[in-house]
Amino acid sequence: MNRRQSRRPDLLDDLMQTAAARAKEISSAPGAAARLRQVGSDDLSEIGRLETSPFAEDQLVAVALRLAGSRSMRGDLEESLRRYMETPASSLETEAQRQTIWRTNRQTPLPIAQAEAAAGTIERDIVSGGRDASQELARWAAFYADFWCDPRIGASAHARRVMLFMVTFLHDRANPFDEPAPPAQWSKLVTGGSSNDAPPYQFGCLGQGIFVVLLVTFFLLITP
Repeated sequence: MNRRQSRRPDLLDDLMQTAAARAKEISSAPGAAARLRQVGSDDLSEIGRLETSPFAEDQLVAVALRLAGSRSMRGDLEESLRRYMETPASSLETEAQRQTIWRTNRQTPLPIAQAEAAAGTIERDIVSGGRDASQELARWAAFYADFWCDPRIGASAHARRVMLFMVTFLHDRANPFDEPAPPAQWSKLVTGGSSNDAPPYQFGCLGQGIFVVLLVTFFLLITP
């Protein structure tokens, strides 16, 4: 799959452009309509497989392909994708995604290795492109902090879990010399209170995502 990373200030803008181009190529191929509906031995369609990927571009390709197959779609596919993603996500649906993933993380093994590998892929793409790794990785961490719980994408629960853990790995790679935040800074986040005392990168979904990783890791370390 094409996992080209952004060179623009707006990561989502660049990703939508590339995803729409990929979706057009896929949907215009001979027999595409039937192939996209076909379910394989893994019980997934081609779109469903894209939705298991932790890479944002793959997720947006899946969105674009679903839009392409929608009777309500009008105009260019890239324009349709932009309109769809520019429509604000429901705060209730976003919170539902967060709660579902946090609950799952307390009950099942954590996808730490997959998240680290995915973050490493992004870092290698950045470095191979000759860009500033620290700055770009910080932008990707901020992007995934909102993207993992975005209800507008059809990401599987596992993909969302991996994306959530990627936030921490991307942030750590962007700031290799930073000391980990002390547990006291996370006390308000764990109770759902104000996060005014947290560093800037810990606000919102990003801060809560990093906290989940640290909290679960802490319990794993102290559990016999």
